Amino acid sequence: MGDAIGHMLTSAVGIAISPLPLIAVILMLATPQGRTNGFAFTGGWVLALTAVILAGSGAGAAGADASRVPPPRPEARPSSAWA
Repeated sequence: MGDAIGHMLTSAVGIAISPLPLIAVILMLATPQGRTNGFAFTGGWVLALTAVILAGSGAGAAGADASRVPPPRPEARPSSAWA
């Protein structure tokens, strides 16, 4: 498990520090309302990364039990005409 986290962590850091948001912040800071736009963009970026990390870690499904999922209904299966 630790090995998998180590492999994913390097990709996550690379994505988090990608050059596109840095370029966007620099361009926004050059506008007349640069400070306000820069803070808004940075806050949105941090919130989005937090949401992705929480969704990826399974925090939303902490109470879900996979054994309690009902089997599919017979009418949900494809018919033999489509197979």
